[in-house]
This record gives sequence, structure tokens and C-alpha cells, in this order.
Amino acid sequence: CRHSLVLVDLGGASTQIAFAVDDNVTSNDVSTLQLYGQRYNVFSVTYLCYGVNEMERRYLAHIVAEQGYARNVKSPCHNSGFSFNRTAEEVFENYCTKTPVTEVWLQQHPNTVFTFVGDGTSTGCRNTMVQLMDPSLCKKNNYTDCMETPAVPVPHHMKFVGVSAFFYTIKGLNSTGKSLSAFLNASDWICSASWDEAVKTGTPERFLSRYCLQSMYIRDVLLDKYGFTEATWPSLTFEKKANGYELGWSLGFMINATNAIPAALPSTPSIGFNLFVLLVVLFVLLLVLAAIFLLLARKQSRAKLNPPS
Repeated sequence: CRHSLVLVDLGGASTQIAFAVDDNVTSNDVSTLQLYGQRYNVFSVTYLCYGVNEMERRYLAHIVAEQGYARNVKSPCHNSGFSFNRTAEEVFENYCTKTPVTEVWLQQHPNTVFTFVGDGTSTGCRNTMVQLMDPSLCKKNNYTDCMETPAVPVPHHMKFVGVSAFFYTIKGLNSTGKSLSAFLNASDWICSASWDEAVKTGTPERFLSRYCLQSMYIRDVLLDKYGFTEATWPSLTFEKKANGYELGWSLGFMINATNAIPAALPSTPSIGFNLFVLLVVLFVLLLVLAAIFLLLARKQSRAKLNPPS
């Protein structure tokens, strides 16, 4: 385990964490993998509905309900001076936001359009996010999926890698490689700034409008759920690529496929690249010749069936 990393990923629909554990750790979320003859026990958990897109949807559903389903909704996690519209179906007709209450309401108000008006403050957004991420309130609202603290303690003595939306949000706030305090200050600033002030940063508006909400959400996940502090923050790096390959979440494929990998290292290709290209070219030429042959044969067949009069 001391040579492995902890992966934290933040996608659009879900967020997940995975790390190697010792043999004596027991949990329903621990899987045994065999990679090139080496055995690993991996703890992994996926939190459905807690990706950035679905969390935003839950956030919108939450503030709509908190404000009595009014058509104009104040949003504490969007900059003042910024506004946008969403239909009721976009907010509530979804697995992550559908509850018995919202289902009945949507049937009665199918054509409703909400206008969300930015009313952002750091404190207001933070307080709303704390409510939204409270597992007890989540269950009270009859949501199907609620995010709990991982069943196995997060190993802060190991190195962490944050990928996907973790990387993009931290980079967007110019906090890559900086201290936790610097990230928190950047998050507080973007949430309290007006839209005109935020636009001056030069960040594309389609990303900029989401940075407050996403940064507050990331704060809750990394600090409250995974237990990061100022002291342990340096063990977490945010990466997009490793050795030229874009990093992402492929645990499901890995679990299903890697046990079939033999202990021996992969052998070198039996043919060289140049020979492979030559064979491909010859194959294409054969296909072209075959097509020409079939075309000529079809013309001859038609000529026999329809002789000139």
C-alpha cells in the first residue's frame, strides 16, 4: 500500500474514491485485484448523484423548495448580477431529484420555468451546501442516494491524486499547487464577487458561473467527508494527465478486466509497425480489387439476362 496512490474523482453524475488497503480491512466496498501477479485489496466507493452536474441539479431543487417553489429564486451560490432559467422538468424530472413530493408537484406544474437570480455570498453558499450535504437531511427529503463518510478511514499518510472536475475547478481558481488556505480564499472570493467583478478574471463565462457552487461542494467533500486539513492538504495533487494519458475513472472496467492479466509482462508485438502498415495497405487494395471484380461480374450478368435486341 505504501507505493500506491489514493484516487479521488469528480465526474458529472458521481464522485468516487479508491485506495489500497491491508488484508485485515473488511468492507463490502473492498475488492481483490490481481495485476501482473501482484494481489491488491482496493477500497472503492462511488457516490451516485454527487457529480458536479447532478449536485448542481440537487442544489437548484433544494433552493426552489426552500423558497416555496416561487418562480423567481434567489441563488446564494451564483454571483450577484448573474441569472439563468431552468424548466421544472430540468430540475425535478431526474433520478437524483425525484421524490414523492416533487413528483406530485411536477405533475401539477409541468410547464413552470424558474428564474434563478444570483445572490451570492461566501457564507450563504457555504451554509446552503452544508444543508445539502447533510446525510440526515438527504434521507429526510427521501432522496435515493445520500453521501456518507467512507466506511474505511481515508489514509492521509498516502499520496492523493484528484482528477476530472477536481482538477478543472482548482485550476480555474488558480489554486493548483497552493495551500488549503489559498484555495479557501479563492473560493470565498469567487462566491462573494459580483458577476461584473468575476468576469474580469477572463475565465469563460460558461465555466465561471459554476465555480462558486463547485468550489463550495469540493470543500465539503475534501474537508468534511474525506477529512483534509491544512497539514494534510499538501499530500493532494490535482492532475489532468499522467505520462501523456488523460486521467479518469475506469474502476469498473479495471475490476472486470484486470484479473485476466497474467503474471508475465506483456510480450512485444510479433510484427513491426512498418510491416503492419504494409499489410493494412495490401488488405485495402485487395478489398478495392474485389469490389471492382464484383462490379464487372454484375455488369456481365445483366448483359446476359438482357441481350441487345
